[in-house]
Amino acid sequence: MRGRGAVLGLGACYLVLAACVWRLSRVWPALEVPTVVVCGVVWVAAVFLAERVRVPLVVLLLSALGLRVAPFVAGPQLSDDVYRYAWEGAVVARGESPYLHAPADEELAPLRAEFPELHARVAHAEVSAVYPPVAQLVHAAFFALGADAAGSVWGLRVLYGLCDLALVAVLARLLVRRGASPSTALAWGWCPLVVFEFAGSGHLDSLALLCVWGAWSATGAAPRGRLAAAASLVVATLLRWLPVVFLARALLDAPRGQRVATAGLVCGLLALGIGSVSVAGGFGRGPGEFAAAWEGFDIAFRWVRSAVVTLGPEGLDGYALARSARIVAGGLGALAAVAVLWRRREPTAAGRGLVIVGILLTPVLHPWYATWLVPFAALRRDLPALWLAATMPLSYAPLARWQSEGVWVEAAWTWPVIALPFLALLVGERWLAQRELA
Repeated sequence: MRGRGAVLGLGACYLVLAACVWRLSRVWPALEVPTVVVCGVVWVAAVFLAERVRVPLVVLLLSALGLRVAPFVAGPQLSDDVYRYAWEGAVVARGESPYLHAPADEELAPLRAEFPELHARVAHAEVSAVYPPVAQLVHAAFFALGADAAGSVWGLRVLYGLCDLALVAVLARLLVRRGASPSTALAWGWCPLVVFEFAGSGHLDSLALLCVWGAWSATGAAPRGRLAAAASLVVATLLRWLPVVFLARALLDAPRGQRVATAGLVCGLLALGIGSVSVAGGFGRGPGEFAAAWEGFDIAFRWVRSAVVTLGPEGLDGYALARSARIVAGGLGALAAVAVLWRRREPTAAGRGLVIVGILLTPVLHPWYATWLVPFAALRRDLPALWLAATMPLSYAPLARWQSEGVWVEAAWTWPVIALPFLALLVGERWLAQRELA
């Protein structure tokens, strides 16, 4: 009876989620806060119910696919990143370097004349490429396959949407290997934030996440499988820079007899990927500009910045203050990452700690960055991850004004609603862990 009630509850949750997702896909970017709140509450309830039933993988995949249809059809409304992907793919396909030439540079005037609509959709055209080399190769390949800008955008959205769905299957497989019910893979498959960021906006993080979790699901495999897992983490790093910290853990966890081979493979692939684009020049220009001054919604970076303003030398301009705050935050992040890596924990536990460090200290927490924490909610009852993913869509509150006036002003209620409970849950989790050890 208890299982039947859970099944009925899951069905009801799915119907409400589907209705809310359909509604939001029609009204974005004019955020409907009550609908977002209902989405978050229902999704969290579904994750808890899923712990008590066993849902077949095909049902998980079909239900996840159903949630993604409306955002995919509605198209990118929350982010224009996919247009930059397509633009930079066109630049690479035409034999130019997106690291050397920003979209607005004179050298790319012929490409702007050829694809004026695509260029018009590229935000911050004065900034050159930020995304790593493998991402650029993927985007160039889809530009070549699409034969035009529209085909490239559509193809990339399909690719990253399929990677998003494939992660449901990877998580379910990992849960089965651990002797747990695969049903909680719906923590990813039914997450409203995930649905809108990948099926809707087509962010490349889904491919990077698929590589990372594919590697972790191979933990404990044969020696050749462990080397393949390390290679998968390298590919993830060359898609999105964050997984480089997971590579350090993979090297520490490698069996003693394989550490040299693993380190050689990792360093060789990283050198090949980065070196192949460095020869064109300009590599690091875009990431440097982004890292030096970009700011947005954040969890704890604002406190670091305030400390630098209060305790730092007088007379620093805004750029110097921003750079100093990033150096301090980077140092704190490095120390915290070393502490996480030093503790001998299995890869996913260490990975969760590293993701939390990044989320806490980044000066720009775009909503899709929070999706990196969502898969951990499939493995355990992860209250901080559930809260952050459920509330992060609220950070889009200023989007309508940004799109109409070009002004982004963070709502006063956003940080207290999203960040304070998240921090409180992390502190409570840590306190409970220490109490169990005592």
